[in-house]
This record gives sequence, structure tokens and C-alpha cells, in this order.
Amino acid sequence: MDAAQGLEYLHDGCKPPIIHRDVKTTNILLTENFQAKLADFGLSKSFPVDGNKTNNYMSTIVAGTPGYLDPDYYLSNRLTEKSDVYSFGVVLLEIISCRPVISRSEENGHISKWVNSMVAQGDINGIVDERLRGKYDGNSVGRLWRWR
Repeated sequence: MDAAQGLEYLHDGCKPPIIHRDVKTTNILLTENFQAKLADFGLSKSFPVDGNKTNNYMSTIVAGTPGYLDPDYYLSNRLTEKSDVYSFGVVLLEIISCRPVISRSEENGHISKWVNSMVAQGDINGIVDERLRGKYDGNSVGRLWRWR
């Protein structure tokens, strides 16, 4: 939740907005009280908005970590807040499933493809790390997937 609020602040609280461009698990650090903090702003970009925030983007060379990159950004070079939101969704899938973002040993190499295949099979609960032993709200997992 702390990391999501940090992204919201970068996107909505900063003037001009800041796009992190490298949201991944290793760039979310924990304090001694387990409060999440975004880190490593080396690839961040800020850009002015014209008042209609939904249509704003910046053309830029694609940068970020493979596996976490928004496919739309990768294909179009159009950077928006959605790029960070996609990356944060990948982080959530990684945390929930305890699986690597990219697996060379799997037929569905990217975590999103693996999750898609699990959902297609009707196995939403199979996405969750088995070490949780069912101690989670299954509806929350389903909502996360429908949210994307």
C-alpha cells in the first residue's frame, strides 16, 4: 500500500508529474517498521501537463527492467503514468505468486502469461504462493486479476 501511495504521489502530487520508469520489487525498500519506500529514481522522467492529463505522454527511448516494462510503452515509446501502474501490477503478481517475473523454464515465460493460463483454467487460487496455506482472501486475488 505504501508503494502504491508513493506512485500516486509521483503521478498526482508532484508538479510536474514524475514517472518512475523502473518500478520493480528490488526498487521497493522497507524501513525498520516495514514501511515500503520507492527507491532508485535514476530512470525517472518528469514532464509538463496541459490540463488534460489523460492524453498526456512523452515520447522517449524505452528504459526499465525487462519483465516489468509496459508492453504499450515498449512498442510505442509513449511514456505515461500507466507504464508505472503496469510495472506495479507485475510487482503485485510477483509478490502474490512468489514466482520470478521471467522464467526460462516455463512455457509461459512471463508471469502475466502464466497468470493468464491459470485464469483460463479457472485456477485463480493456484496463482497464490502455496506457503500461505489458504490464509488469504480468494476474492482479493480475483479482484486483482480483474483489475488489470
